Amino acid sequence: MASLYKRKNQFWVSYYIGESQVKKSLRTTNERVARDKFKKLEYELALGELHLASKLPVPTILEAFCKELKATRTAVSFRQC
Repeated sequence: MASLYKRKNQFWVSYYIGESQVKKSLRTTNERVARDKFKKLEYELALGELHLASKLPVPTILEAFCKELKATRTAVSFRQC
């Protein structure tokens, strides 16, 4: 179940994935557009297509990204800091 609400001029949506609450801006001031986006989000939520963001630490992600770049790019285009 999700809820639509307005903060100042922007519309926001609040919903739960498991036990985690997610609050997300719909980035619109138009109520009709907000309701359309809200309906789409509720549909995705009902199908189970929405997921929480990864909780991997940023340094781990950056290290893997740098290794990938080093392996696929030339020495001129990849400079290690």
